[in-house]
Amino acid sequence: MNASRKPAQPVQPVALRRIILEQSKRANVGHIGSALSVADILAALYSGILRIERPDDPERDRFILSKGHAALALYAALHLRGLLDAETLDTYCGDGSLLGVHPRARSDMGFRSGRERRSARDSKARLVGRSCS
Repeated sequence: MNASRKPAQPVQPVALRRIILEQSKRANVGHIGSALSVADILAALYSGILRIERPDDPERDRFILSKGHAALALYAALHLRGLLDAETLDTYCGDGSLLGVHPRARSDMGFRSGRERRSARDSKARLVGRSCS
């Protein structure tokens, strides 16, 4: 594995779980089980498996969260990876927050929702997803 792909510190599953529980309690929202169930895989992916350093790189990796109720785990992973600051994370499910129970397109934080297509010559490499609000 290329060392430049690894974050400064690995994303730890226990840290993800702590954030999930704290934010869920603070926001008084559910879906805790869905978020906790993906903590290990997100920790592994965001600890250096995903190549996401340059969002404008057409060859970067894409992560599809098909389990929309686990969005809080994704936000926690992005926070621990340094792609989402604590102040924004603390707005989870608040009035006017960009971070809802279901993920929305946020390419500036390393994720998108909806439909993304590559060039016509590469039409086989297509990602299709759906965002719920």
